[in-house]
Amino acid sequence: MVILQPGGNDLRRRGGGAAARDANIEQIVARLSARGIQVVMLDNDMLRAVPNEYRQADAQHLTPEGYRLLASWLMPKVAPLIGLPPG
Repeated sequence: MVILQPGGNDLRRRGGGAAARDANIEQIVARLSARGIQVVMLDNDMLRAVPNEYRQADAQHLTPEGYRLLASWLMPKVAPLIGLPPG
């Protein structure tokens, strides 16, 4: 299983716009799926939803507590893929 978090850097650094970014993500997912690897998407909206109190001073990176919160949000998606109940 892979947790895939498409970054905004694709839009800023590589150019090509949203369509190119989406095509790149589709290619990544297709390659992983072809190898039997399940993909859980970590949307940027989920990262933006982490409150500032769980961010480091740079306002970008999460604190350990922030990562724990993010993991708790991802668990319902991850649990069934690893044989655990979703709750």
